[in-house]
Amino acid sequence: MNLSRNILSKLKKKKKKDNELLNEDLNKIEEKWIREDNEITEEMATSAKREEVLEFIQNQDEFKNIKKLSSDESETCEKKKKTRIIKNDKDLLKELEKQIDEKKLEKEKLNKENQKREEIETLYMTEIEQKQKEEEKNIILKNKESALIIKNQIQENFLRKQEEERMKIIEGKLMQKQFEKNKVEELEKKKEKVKEQRALCSYMLESNNKHIEALNEQKKEEKRKDAEFVKYQEEKATREKEYEEKVKREKEEKEREVHEIRMKQKKNIELQAHFDEIQALKWQKEAKRKEEKTRLLEEEKKKEKIEELKKARIVAM
Repeated sequence: MNLSRNILSKLKKKKKKDNELLNEDLNKIEEKWIREDNEITEEMATSAKREEVLEFIQNQDEFKNIKKLSSDESETCEKKKKTRIIKNDKDLLKELEKQIDEKKLEKEKLNKENQKREEIETLYMTEIEQKQKEEEKNIILKNKESALIIKNQIQENFLRKQEEERMKIIEGKLMQKQFEKNKVEELEKKKEKVKEQRALCSYMLESNNKHIEALNEQKKEEKRKDAEFVKYQEEKATREKEYEEKVKREKEEKEREVHEIRMKQKKNIELQAHFDEIQALKWQKEAKRKEEKTRLLEEEKKKEKIEELKKARIVAM
């Protein structure tokens, strides 16, 4: 909104400045027209006065009976007249008065031909003055037309500038609306993004918590299985130890029995003692075989148990 106000204030200042410049241009054109009209009025008044003076000169009787001068004097007078062609309309009255004075001084030297020549010259000058007036009128009309064209162009430029300023104001308002709309859309997108991020964080947190709980449960299960395995190993070791002690006791008992029998048989006969020894050796071999068989069975059971534990761990993972 502040941006729009600044743009509007700048456009208003620019518009005010353009209006002032336009008014200055129009005032200058009006002053020029007034000055040209005054000059035309003065020139027309001067021309009218000059015509009256010429008419007065032509009606004077003293100029009608002027003697003829020599051809040289006539040429001299004609040259003087020609040099007196008026170049500036503002000095026309002074020049005519000067001509009257000169004609009064030369009236005794001039003749009828000079009078006719002057009449012809007067007519020629009148025609020239009329042409000059027509040309001046045409110039004034052209100047007025040019001024009107300039005025119309200035007005068109002013209207075009006003339209451009109006379009700039509309464009500024549209840009402000678009800016506000983009800002609202950006805020909505940010809110949506924050919402999505929060949902994603919640999902990740929940997933992590579940994963941690699963890991904790897995660790507990592994610890439990490890404890069971350790307990099993301890029980197995205890059983093996008990079995070994039992076998050892049985062996010792057997050996003691064999020794007793052997001692008894030794006392009786040597052959029987030898047979007893052989029998004892057989018993020993049998005992070792049984012990080896038992050990192999225990190892098989141990391997099977280890395989079961491995499978249970794989299933738990």
